[in-house]
Amino acid sequence: MTEMTNSLALPLLEETELRDVQFLLRPPRDGDIESLYQAVLESADQIRPWLSWYHPHYSRDDTARWINDVPTAWTEDRAYSFSILERATDELVGTIGINQLDRHNRRANLGYFVRTGATRRGVATAATKMLAQFGLTQLGLKRLEIVAAVGNYASQKVALKVGATREGIARRRSQIEGRQLDTVMFSLVAEDLARLGHW
Repeated sequence: MTEMTNSLALPLLEETELRDVQFLLRPPRDGDIESLYQAVLESADQIRPWLSWYHPHYSRDDTARWINDVPTAWTEDRAYSFSILERATDELVGTIGINQLDRHNRRANLGYFVRTGATRRGVATAATKMLAQFGLTQLGLKRLEIVAAVGNYASQKVALKVGATREGIARRRSQIEGRQLDTVMFSLVAEDLARLGHW
């Protein structure tokens, strides 16, 4: 950890939950493995073109490895990952996280995945608002980046709904299944959330 993180009281994994009226964000648990794996299978056709972590042979073991790494990534200040649950049903409807932390410049990436059966219900928008507040306050970050492929209009729409600023197109920034894609770069800073009354 850097000097900056040593002076910052980072939130403890086991004590962190974020919630609004409809959704709950909490760190993934072993009990989420099957639900998350099924969510990925259900959504494969929709996520394959846009998310680099998905591959044609994606398995339950991939899900388990990711979940098992969450506590270590959190402790090492590498990534802060959450399951998104619908509070009324306790259904796992997606995941969201802050990763690619650059502590020197106090910035990080914010990414989200919503299972196909739960789209168009405001899941990603609500979860992004909660996690952005967490990142810009409890994690001491000054900038969050949302990066979406040029053709990934659903992710771009979420970024705009939460008040992120569209900064432009980063050419050939992301590689997915051997394709080098142009991406749209969005940013969130504290003033964006304050201006929209998120906190």
